[in-house]
Amino acid sequence: MNSSSLINACHWITRLAWLNVIWFFLSLIGGVVFGVLPATVTVCYLIRKYLNGAAKVTLKDAWNTYRAEFFRSNKVGLVLLLPTISFLWYIHWAILNLEGISTVIMLCGLPITVLMIVLTYCTLVQMSIYEADSLKDELKNAVVLLVEEKRVVLFTSVVFLICIILLLVNPIVGMFFSVSPALFCTIGLLWMNKNELKNSYAEL
Repeated sequence: MNSSSLINACHWITRLAWLNVIWFFLSLIGGVVFGVLPATVTVCYLIRKYLNGAAKVTLKDAWNTYRAEFFRSNKVGLVLLLPTISFLWYIHWAILNLEGISTVIMLCGLPITVLMIVLTYCTLVQMSIYEADSLKDELKNAVVLLVEEKRVVLFTSVVFLICIILLLVNPIVGMFFSVSPALFCTIGLLWMNKNELKNSYAEL
């Protein structure tokens, strides 16, 4: 590895740590419940700015994007994530209180909840890239990503699991690299595969 590659790697490590701090900060501003989704869209957008040549991103950049995406992203949360979380809670209740075949039936619903969580994530990623006229179009974009970019989704899932393990093993380090590496994996792979992402917002 030459010196320029090492410097570039150090720059990206610093950027990912900064973006993770931004994600936590914006999530807290939204009271966590209403902050996580717009914070995720915001960080995806900021990663694309970096990839397209931005020397830095500021809290002002993040805040402006966060405000613009707050209601749009939380609408997705109400449609996809709220029912999913409710169903997960019911599965948890069933495991504790039901027995036999009833518990097995409820556990069969776990793959559906995982799919809904992945679909929610894909929707947020697509929202950071494309404008859509309606929630229906947002969901269509998410399905396209899920179907056409399975490898991206798989790699992101692996990175996200590694980040969770890191957070559990070393919470302090995890605070700086718990979310942004997975988001970078998604946006970075899409950016390499799609020329339109290299052109869009290139001026930013």
